[in-house]
Amino acid sequence: MFCGNDGIAGDSQHLAAELVRKLIFSRPGMAGLALALDTSALTAVGINFGYAFVFSRQVEALGCPVKC
Repeated sequence: MFCGNDGIAGDSQHLAAELVRKLIFSRPGMAGLALALDTSALTAVGINFGYAFVFSRQVEALGCPVKC
């Protein structure tokens, strides 16, 4: 999971896409998720919990232990 505001949001999207794609060499896809892309979650969490929690709330909901 990657997150960021402003230009870093775009960087996080690019990094997540590279993991899903292939990065440098051909390999099976890896999980990659840019949290800044879910505008519904960003606004809902921001309004209900405060904008300081827009990413941490998503990590809490979507994250899992290493053995998921």
